[in-house]
Amino acid sequence: MKKSSHPRNSIRRLIRKIERKIIFILLALFFIVLLPLGRDDYVTFDLIYTTTISDVFPFIRLPMFDVYPLLNILVFIVMGYIFYIIIFLFVRQNGAERLRVMYRRLDIVGFIVYLTTFYIIINAFFFSLASVEGMSMYPTLNNGDHVIMRHYDEAYERGDLVVVTVDHTGADYLIKRVIGIPGDTITLEEGIVYINGTQLDESRYLPDDTETFCERDIRFCSFDLEDEEFFVLGDNRNDSLDSRHFGAVLEDNIYGTVNFRLRPLSDLGRIE
Repeated sequence: MKKSSHPRNSIRRLIRKIERKIIFILLALFFIVLLPLGRDDYVTFDLIYTTTISDVFPFIRLPMFDVYPLLNILVFIVMGYIFYIIIFLFVRQNGAERLRVMYRRLDIVGFIVYLTTFYIIINAFFFSLASVEGMSMYPTLNNGDHVIMRHYDEAYERGDLVVVTVDHTGADYLIKRVIGIPGDTITLEEGIVYINGTQLDESRYLPDDTETFCERDIRFCSFDLEDEEFFVLGDNRNDSLDSRHFGAVLEDNIYGTVNFRLRPLSDLGRIE
C-alpha cells in the first residue's frame, strides 16, 4: 500500500511552484518595462503604454493622471502582490490552504501579465494599431478610420501606404502614400506626377481628374531622391501636408505599411 506524502513535503512542493511562477512573472514584467528602451518608436502606437489613468477614468481630474500610464498601475499592483507573497513565504510557510489560494491567484495574475506581454510583442515587432486624423488621405482613408500597420517588412515600394514621422509638423505621425523611392526623380508639372520622366499612373487609388501641384500652387517642381529617401504624398492632394512641403522622408522615419482597415466595420478589409 502506497504511503501518503507528508504534509510538509506537499507544502514545500507548492512553495517551489509558487517561486517558479513568481520568477516567470517577474521576467515578463521586466520585459514590459525595458522593451521601450529598444523599440521606443512603436510605443506611440501601443495602447498599453499610451493609455493614461484619465483615459480610463475621465471623471478623475488630476494633472498627474493625464500623463501617468495605466501600465504603471498594473506593474505596481503585480509587484506589490508578489512582494506580499514573498514576505508570507519567509515568515509563515505552514499555511497550506493559504498557499493554495495564493497559487490560484498567481495563475490569474500570471495570465494577465503574459497576455499583456504577448500583446506588446506583437505590437513592437509585427503589427500595430493606428488611427487616421484628418482628411489628407481621402478618398482612401477617412478621419477616424482605424487601421493596422505592419512593420516587420521594411521593403517599401511605390504605392505603399506608410506611417511616417516628420519633425515640426505638429503631429506624432502621418499616414501617406509612397510616390518616389531612392534614386527616383519626382517631377510635378501642370498637375501631373512624373517619375523619372514617365507619367505616374495613379488610377488605382485616385479619381481620374486628380491634379497634383507643388507647394502653394506652383506649377512645376522637381525632387531628386538620395539613398534611403522616399517621396510621399497624401491622396487628397489639395489638402495634404506631405513631401511637397517638408521634403523627402528618410527610411528611418518610416514606421511601417498600412494594408488593412478595422473600422468602420462597413469598410473592413484590405486597403489599396
